[in-house]
Amino acid sequence: MLIIFLFFFNKIIINQIAKGAHSIVKIAFKKENPLKRYAVKITRTNDPEFIKTIVEDFKILSKLHHKYIMKVYEVYVDDITKTVYYVMEYIHYPNLHNYLKKQ
Repeated sequence: MLIIFLFFFNKIIINQIAKGAHSIVKIAFKKENPLKRYAVKITRTNDPEFIKTIVEDFKILSKLHHKYIMKVYEVYVDDITKTVYYVMEYIHYPNLHNYLKKQ
């Protein structure tokens, strides 16, 4: 629970920007720098293997540094609520689904 407290102590979540089958994505910012935005993917699951997969994905992506790969910053797992908070770079471009609908 301490980890989740640290997450919410440092970040303020603004609003939801996307929703998928397993997760929602919200915009957030750190209190000390409200101009820099982050995307926070929030996933709730009772499946420990799915949580493990998310954490492993974070470990791999955090080692990659390329201009065409989004940056990942932090991952928090709340064992009580079975919720994963995945903090990543916020990219202010249309998503692929909306882009393809316009074509």
